[in-house]
Amino acid sequence: MQVGWYTVTVTDANGCIISGEVVLLFGNCVGFKTVSNSGYNANCVGDSASCYLNTNFATSFPNGIVVGSGTRYLKFTSAEAIKNFLPSDSAAKTLNLGTILNPSSSAYNNGLAAQVLTTRLNIAFGRNADFSSNELSLGDLYITSGTFEGMKVSQVLTIANTLLGKGNSKYTMTEVNNALIAINGNYEAGADQQFLRCTGSSTVTNTKPDTALLSYKVYPNPVKDLATIE
Repeated sequence: MQVGWYTVTVTDANGCIISGEVVLLFGNCVGFKTVSNSGYNANCVGDSASCYLNTNFATSFPNGIVVGSGTRYLKFTSAEAIKNFLPSDSAAKTLNLGTILNPSSSAYNNGLAAQVLTTRLNIAFGRNADFSSNELSLGDLYITSGTFEGMKVSQVLTIANTLLGKGNSKYTMTEVNNALIAINGNYEAGADQQFLRCTGSSTVTNTKPDTALLSYKVYPNPVKDLATIE
């Protein structure tokens, strides 16, 4: 079983039913893989990330991949277009108005957009068993330290796209960019930099809060006709 929240329902021989929610705090939290933006740009040799991008882009992103928000976007329609843009490493900045199709790093250099693009690739490819052996999505992992401690990767990615689209956020582009760099490098080359974990408390509304595990007392035991549940 993966870590996370589960609803447990117990029915006794007399048809009495009780349900409760429990959280599994420990589980298989290995087998993840990430690649930095320069890794996807490298020459295609053997089983490199660049080769994986070539082989799997079309099936993972049949309609292309878009970064940004509002009225400001970059769109990439092929693996070659992505490699022409990565590893764009200039200062993080808001995207230009409109949609730029398949920009190269020489024509349009934006470090935050590159990190967002790389994170999108890592999350999408992580759904493939030949890329990541863990069924849990990279986007659902929690950050362990720094400005975004306790937040999910997917939440930081949303903030980054908001900033690229010139939206409002209490976080700076530098903070978000540095977090994405750490995310994309966390599991690179078989390492684990301990920046991510499988459990944590999220700050997003509608996410289950940290609560004590539920426990019940049922008596008499064994139950024959009637029982008291406390």
